[in-house]
Formats: sequence, C-alpha cells, structure tokens
Amino acid sequence: MPSLFQTFGGSGQRWLNLAAKIGALWVASHLVTILVTVMNDGANWGVTAWLLDLAGLVAGFCFTILCWFCSRLERTGATKSAIWICVWASITLCVRLLDTLMLLGLIKIETVYPEPHGPAFWSNVVSEILIGNIFALAALVGSVKILGKSN
Repeated sequence: MPSLFQTFGGSGQRWLNLAAKIGALWVASHLVTILVTVMNDGANWGVTAWLLDLAGLVAGFCFTILCWFCSRLERTGATKSAIWICVWASITLCVRLLDTLMLLGLIKIETVYPEPHGPAFWSNVVSEILIGNIFALAALVGSVKILGKSN
C-alpha cells in the first residue's frame, strides 16, 4: 500500500511532496500562532486583519493539498497543476516578503497587520517567516522543475 506522501514522478514532484509536508507543518504552526497571539495580545486585531489571516490559512491549506495532489501525478499530468502552483507560489513569496517586513517592524500597516509582541512575535517568526517562506519556495522550485521538463 502506498504511503500518503509517496511521490510518483521526478524531482519536481519530490519538491512538491516536500512542499506538501512543509505546508501541513505550516497549517499546524499557523493555528498555534493564532492561539498564541490571541492568548498573548487578545483577539482585537480588527476585521481586516482577521479576514486576511483566515483567508491565508484556508488558502495555505488548499495549496498544501494541491502540492500533495500534484506530487502524486506523472509529469505529463502534473503540468496544469504546476502552472497554478507556480503562479500561487510566486505571488505568495511577494506577499510573504511584505509580511516579513511588517513582522520585523520595517513596514507598518496596522489595519492589515497589528504588530505582535513577546510569544506572539516569536510564534509568527517561526510559522510565517521560517516555515511559510520555505513552504512557498519549495512549491515554486517544484513547479518550475515540472514546467521546465514539460516541453
């Protein structure tokens, strides 16, 4: 019986498989970050911040599933999904750059991102900067590898 994270294609699929595993870790760490932030700073983030955060969580969860699904396809069947993954990962890396700059206090947009402190700050550093950026980068590398070989 094949394992849940078994890969069936080439190196692009292996990268997407890795992205799916990191994505699952990101979803869990993001949920922990929400809990830590609410316990540390309260839930008064504002409607915009809450909506953007929850939309990002749902999108990351769905993207994790897409990476996992694509990692289980042969290269020829993975091309269409790889296009979407490449687009999403590219946009996400740009958004994560802004997120990282806001988290580090280099850019301030309070309605989008109230600056966390203490444990909430460190939880965000782990889930958003470390895990989130690696997740998007692994997905981008995997999708580009698949698209580069689909001539």
